[in-house]
Amino acid sequence: MSRFPVGVAALGVAYLGSTAAMRDDAPDAGPVPWDREIQDPNDTVEYDIDDDSQLGQDGWYRVGAHVVGDDVNHDFRWECYDLEVTDGIGDAGYSIEEEWKVSPRI
Repeated sequence: MSRFPVGVAALGVAYLGSTAAMRDDAPDAGPVPWDREIQDPNDTVEYDIDDDSQLGQDGWYRVGAHVVGDDVNHDFRWECYDLEVTDGIGDAGYSIEEEWKVSPRI
């Protein structure tokens, strides 16, 4: 096993759909067309989902990090999680009911 220092080239957030929609038609593992993508994040990233009409709904979201080598020229691809968010988003608060790691490979 080798270890490589890595960095995050981009972060992505996408609304995947309602719980019923995900039950019938979940996307494959890996990156999806992101609703919001942040390139070269240097520090803690905050994103106000109230500013985006689609990202303010209950349902399933995919969040991902595009991992690349710091000292080696290697693309480790996207590492992603799917999260089921319920009980509203914003001032009312929210709850993550389920989470799944959905990377195509490690």
